Amino acid sequence: MKPNNKLIRECSKVEYITFNDKTRKAVVRAYAEGKGIIPDTAKTFDNTDDAMRELFNEK
Repeated sequence: MKPNNKLIRECSKVEYITFNDKTRKAVVRAYAEGKGIIPDTAKTFDNTDDAMRELFNEK
């Protein structure tokens, strides 16, 4: 896939992003897990149906 240079130029002008509290915590946790600072708590799935049910809270 070829990068969208126009989109990249527009996004590079962003100086800051404001997250709500839930999103901020999720981003911080994902970063810490990715760096190995805390254990990775991500679930794994064998198939897309289970992943989609989890994503949309359909038990």
